[in-house]
Parts: sequence; C-alpha cells; structure tokens
Amino acid sequence: MGTVILIVFAIAIVTTLVVMIPRTVRALRADAARPRSERERERDSRSAVIWLLVVVIVVGALCLAYLLTRSA
Repeated sequence: MGTVILIVFAIAIVTTLVVMIPRTVRALRADAARPRSERERERDSRSAVIWLLVVVIVVGALCLAYLLTRSA
C-alpha cells in the first residue's frame, strides 16, 4: 500500500509541475505584452492562493496517508 501512495504522490507532483510551469510561462509572457488592471491582479492573486492551497492539501493528504500506512 505504501508503494501505491508513493507512486500517486510522485504522479501528483509531476502533474502539477507539467501543468503549472507552462501556464506560468505563458502568463508571464502575456503580462509583458500588456498592462494588467488592478482587478486582474487581484483575481490572479486569489487564483494563486487557491492553487497553492490545493497543492498543499493534496501533498499533505498523500504524506499523511503514507505515514499512516507505514505505521500500520
């Protein structure tokens, strides 16, 4: 069971990197092309916080599941 959780943990990390890095690069290029309004910056900030929380929760849940299955 521990191996499955480690594999899922690795897949979650790789998927996050594969999805987030290209999106971030595209967003930075688009930002350089045109000025952003205050409303757009606030929305981007909220989106960044939400994605950060999602990543932290998923990684935390996987770590917790791994620790619980290792001790059982």
